[in-house]
Amino acid sequence: MSMLERGETKWAHEGQERVILNVGGKIFITYKETLQRFPDTLLGRMFSSSSLMAHPDCKGEYFFDRNARFFAPILNWYAKSFIKSPTIVDSYLHIFESSLTIFSTECILL
Repeated sequence: MSMLERGETKWAHEGQERVILNVGGKIFITYKETLQRFPDTLLGRMFSSSSLMAHPDCKGEYFFDRNARFFAPILNWYAKSFIKSPTIVDSYLHIFESSLTIFSTECILL
């Protein structure tokens, strides 16, 4: 029986709630507390304790219509407070920068 069939939409591990992010069809799993580390960002606001804007779909996922290739470094920033930018050819740099802007990340690129 799946989590959805059991009526569960949230996971917990050692008291931490897991969040499933579907970015452009690729699944990323993290902890709510990780996303709350930066409360002035899109994900920080979505998963704040007072937010009413975060609603998962029927699979328990939060969908973002963005390029998943550029989301992994952003999620790493939430976890480790820095971004190691992926190897990007110039034609994709604007997409990566756009993703940074969408998720409101004020970060240091390494």
